[in-house]
Amino acid sequence: MTVTNFGKILRKIRIDHNEVLLDMANKLEVTASFLSAIENGKRNIPPAWLDLLPSIYSLPKKSADELRQAAMAQVTSVKLNLNKTNAKSKDFIFAFARQMEELDDTTLERLKAILARKEKTKCSKKTDFR
Repeated sequence: MTVTNFGKILRKIRIDHNEVLLDMANKLEVTASFLSAIENGKRNIPPAWLDLLPSIYSLPKKSADELRQAAMAQVTSVKLNLNKTNAKSKDFIFAFARQMEELDDTTLERLKAILARKEKTKCSKKTDFR
């Protein structure tokens, strides 16, 4: 049985809250066997858990970020719904996917920074200070 890094973090959360596997499973509204399969990397992590766990257990931001990073490290594929995506965006997505493994760390960091700035701008436009 190989426990994933995400599984180790879940166990630490349980230990810190004096819970057993069944306690956490009940809070997440899943079976203990499903939770165990998540910990052991045999099942995919439900994306909703990345918001649900920090909320249920009042995790500090640093712990929530570690949980998110551990979950991302287990992802082996990504599925995108492109139904409402325009042709230019699709072209970019496929070009990126074809070149992704060839991009050096510097280029990846630059692209990530561009997207982070875009996200920050998007978030600030949504803020209403009235």
